Amino acid sequence: MRLDGALAIVAVEADNGGCGRCDEPGGCRSALLAQMFHQPNCEFSVPNLIGARVGDRVLLRLPVGSLARLSLTIYLVPVFAVLVGAAVGVFCVGDVDARDTGAICGSLVGLAACWLAFRLVPTAVGMGPQMVRDLDGAPNRKRGEMS
Repeated sequence: MRLDGALAIVAVEADNGGCGRCDEPGGCRSALLAQMFHQPNCEFSVPNLIGARVGDRVLLRLPVGSLARLSLTIYLVPVFAVLVGAAVGVFCVGDVDARDTGAICGSLVGLAACWLAFRLVPTAVGMGPQMVRDLDGAPNRKRGEMS
């Protein structure tokens, strides 16, 4: 779609999203569930390691195990943040009768900090999608190479 420095902004074709097993037995139907709640984001920032240009069709891939690591991070880090926030909230409140309030406030602060961290910290290097080849048949160009 466009270039932004060393990044390429790519649009994923709507027909090719997900694993394609939505209606098959054993399919998770997560794409259908996501569409019920909001319009999916079809544009992604990807490091332009193959020198793609605006208008090129490219193939994206996820490194092996990155989806599992990202899923665990997205689910476990907020739980950990809530528990740590609750413990800090209980510890900071001196009054025994206010410990529940301290735990609730600490949990909310931990969850808010986790949300902010997820918004501000980019995806860990090597865990996000990677551009691996040009589907238009043009030879892959190195950065700065003209053709």
